[in-house]
Amino acid sequence: MKSKLFYIAIVLIAILLLVFSLSSMESSEAIMAEVESQKTAISFGKPVQIRALHVTDGQKVKTGQVLLEVSRPDLILDRERLENDRQRELASRKKQVSEHKSKLTLLDIDVNGKIKRLQSQIAQLQAEIRADKNTYSSLLALAGADSSQLPVNEERNIRLASLENDIQSLEKYRTSERRRLNVILEENLSTIDLELNIIEREMATLKLEEASLKQVAPFDGTVSNVNSQLLELVPPYQTILSLFEERPSTIKAHLNLESGYGVEVGQRVNVESAARTYTVEGEIVEIGSRIISYREPGSPLSTPPLYGRELFVKLPPDNTFLYGEQVYVFIIEK
Repeated sequence: MKSKLFYIAIVLIAILLLVFSLSSMESSEAIMAEVESQKTAISFGKPVQIRALHVTDGQKVKTGQVLLEVSRPDLILDRERLENDRQRELASRKKQVSEHKSKLTLLDIDVNGKIKRLQSQIAQLQAEIRADKNTYSSLLALAGADSSQLPVNEERNIRLASLENDIQSLEKYRTSERRRLNVILEENLSTIDLELNIIEREMATLKLEEASLKQVAPFDGTVSNVNSQLLELVPPYQTILSLFEERPSTIKAHLNLESGYGVEVGQRVNVESAARTYTVEGEIVEIGSRIISYREPGSPLSTPPLYGRELFVKLPPDNTFLYGEQVYVFIIEK
């Protein structure tokens, strides 16, 4: 009987050792992290004046709730400057088009006038040639000669051909000059349109900056440290107020280089409290792209630093973790 009890005791001890070994293995494979509060400090890169403060210290706010409104005198000046630049470029564009039409009109007037003068000279030469033919025909008829043998005035024919060539040259000049003027107009309009495009982009950026003058809560939280008053002129980058997240939504862990975990964004993890029986399932939403040094939460400063990548885990919105609570992150195998 004693021998049987002895063997049973040995088996129980072996089971306990196995459980302890598995537990130790799980703890050693876990990533330790600390639940940190998310804080947003509201400030501006340019001097602003407080137009309205809609919250006070310690006030609870919801996502999208308006926190404060400010004004920026420089934005008004920038808007006026950009609008003036835009109107100037539009006026310049209109002027370029108008001047182009005027140049085409003057070109047509000049060429058409020269062509008409040449056509008048051609008509006169043709009339003279016909008159000469009629005169010679009458003389030959009186003399009883053959009227088919009329003399040819080569000088007039050469002059007539020259005038017709001049008209063709003027038409070619008109075509080439119109093409040249069109190219100049296109180049000028292209430069103006480029300037207008730059102005439009600057105005779009300005609208985004104007929209940021009304700040809303990015998450549910608590207002802390309202450092400014109504109508106060606040210098650049000075914190006006801070907002703390009401409930943890993301935790930051560190993935040791020697751990060998093959993790990726979207992978599921178990987040377990180190001090109480509480576990939730989270999701890896971001993995750091560089190696940094870090220390495990709670380790003394004299501990040599570890090296790895940052790992950001999204928690379910109804989690009950507390800020500062230490947790273990267990990677769930695919």
